[in-house]
Amino acid sequence: MREKGPLPEQALGDPATPRSDGFSLGASLVFAATGAAPFGIGHKVRGRIVHGEPDLSRCRTPCVGLVTTCLVKDPADRPSPDQVLIALSTLIGVQERTLVEITAELPTVQEETR
Repeated sequence: MREKGPLPEQALGDPATPRSDGFSLGASLVFAATGAAPFGIGHKVRGRIVHGEPDLSRCRTPCVGLVTTCLVKDPADRPSPDQVLIALSTLIGVQERTLVEITAELPTVQEETR
């Protein structure tokens, strides 16, 4: 459920990368937590996504750090999927094993179709 509008890299003519999913996750987390898109809505949302800062004023403190790093404009500076899982493990208080370890044990799509 990504907000309407492109990813910053797509708006600038660059292709999406695996780290583009981090931006979409950040936007979805903001929407889930606040009911509002981080860059607003309307005809100028593309410009705000590329050049503006997200409105995180209604986000609760525990998730602001993760959301902020996910919504960084440069995909290379966004967290990797493993880094996101580690951050989520910390937020939800997983003690014995991290979400990275748990998800590593899950079958991949390719394994499930065999």
